[in-house]
Amino acid sequence: MKRIGPILLAIMLFGAVLVGVSRCFDGKDEETPTVPSTGEIAGGEVYSVYSIDYLAVTDYGTSDIKLAWKKANGEYPSSYYVGTGATVSELENIVYVSQYEKRIFCGWFLDSACTQPFNGTVSETQTGNITLYADIRARLYNIEYVGVLYGERTDIMSELYLTKGTYPTEYIAGQGATVSDLREYYPVTDLKDIAFYGWYLDEACTQPFDGTIEETQTGNVTLYAKLVYWMWTLNY
Repeated sequence: MKRIGPILLAIMLFGAVLVGVSRCFDGKDEETPTVPSTGEIAGGEVYSVYSIDYLAVTDYGTSDIKLAWKKANGEYPSSYYVGTGATVSELENIVYVSQYEKRIFCGWFLDSACTQPFNGTVSETQTGNITLYADIRARLYNIEYVGVLYGERTDIMSELYLTKGTYPTEYIAGQGATVSDLREYYPVTDLKDIAFYGWYLDEACTQPFDGTIEETQTGNVTLYAKLVYWMWTLNY
């Protein structure tokens, strides 16, 4: 009986060594393949479930989608069932990257380079995890209109704007914009008209504006309308 104890101990030690060798022979444990989770939908059928992730593409790379960029009643599912698919809403048309910087939402894409558009629908036959990229690189800038009457800033009378004129209040960098002239003049009283003498880029009205914001333009723009009075005398 005294001899059996050492023999059993030796057998146990040898088995432990074999287990250790089998685990360390390849340097790591065998990895378990990743499989999609499953979920049960109405009717008791079980379908595979895959994730949907969302990222914004900016001039500085990718970032998370801010809650304020999503539409109040929009659909932004975090997963979808194979055989059911999903619908994804667009973001707000204008998104604020910061307090002072706003961008245009230019659509969802399936790649970070924004070359493969996503039409808003995950098909019923789709499989695999999905990452959607929102292109918000297009910058949006303000256009402000100010009147200058004999060197003093003033509001521009609404009557001076042409009915069919173009007076955008914003423009997209890379697209530019066109601004129409104002009405040549408008009567203020029977003996006085207010007249438009052109758009300028400075309040002193020394830098004429030709009506076109170029595609290469960036930054907010203020346009100054040079205004003067035309005085009339009564005919006797």
